Amino acid sequence: MSITKTEWQAIKDNNKYYDDIFWYAVKSTRIFCRPSCLSRLPKKENIEIYYTKEEAVQAGYRPCKRCQPLGEPVSNQEWVREIDTILLHNYQQKLTLEELAHLARGSESYLRHTMLIK
Repeated sequence: MSITKTEWQAIKDNNKYYDDIFWYAVKSTRIFCRPSCLSRLPKKENIEIYYTKEEAVQAGYRPCKRCQPLGEPVSNQEWVREIDTILLHNYQQKLTLEELAHLARGSESYLRHTMLIK
């Protein structure tokens, strides 16, 4: 679904009022978030809007590790699969560990730790 001005503003402002009203998914990372997610603002053209979290999951998006839109922590195994997908879609770029952590909605130190135990 295309994004409205109100939805875009809610995402830009990390507005908690819109949590559980809609969720946004980022095409480039295949992750979905709550509007209040404090992760880096994605490009507007990469956003899809869903009015249930189940729709986002059915569309193939994975929950954000930072804002936990399903209300539960994302497992390390799921996060590693998410990172693999990000790398597949961005293989032509030379991503730093910090950039990869931002795209995967996590911290650089935790990413380093998780990749070591994979």
